[in-house]
Amino acid sequence: PPASADAAHFSLLVKPDGVEVLVDRQLMTVIDGKVEISGAPGSVHSVRLSLNGKTLEQSVAVTAGGLLPQEVSLPVAAPAVAPVLDSAPRTAAPVALGRPGAAAAVASKKGASAPSDKPDTKPKPTAKATGLSEKTDEF
Repeated sequence: PPASADAAHFSLLVKPDGVEVLVDRQLMTVIDGKVEISGAPGSVHSVRLSLNGKTLEQSVAVTAGGLLPQEVSLPVAAPAVAPVLDSAPRTAAPVALGRPGAAAAVASKKGASAPSDKPDTKPKPTAKATGLSEKTDEF
């Protein structure tokens, strides 16, 4: 509808760049990513965005304080991203984390011993206990 004397004039931000904009079925000129919408406070306008075969239609209301919404964006698909190849070296044994005793369980399946999750409280063998002679500094 034509703007009346009491009409307000506001700029609507439209995205992405290159989008075609129709307001109330009239082709609008996009300048710096914005189109002008005029109307009496309380009026509602149909905004249609088109780009590359995609279309979005949105109602925009004129209020005393501005447009609601202040921006209309046509969603565009994100560019495809190539998968990142992991070049980290691989280990032969799986790593088990998070469970007490998990490392020992993995090691026991492979026939190896793993560090315990508990402090070592066993007495260390001494020369006397093993039957070997102790070395001293005396010659």
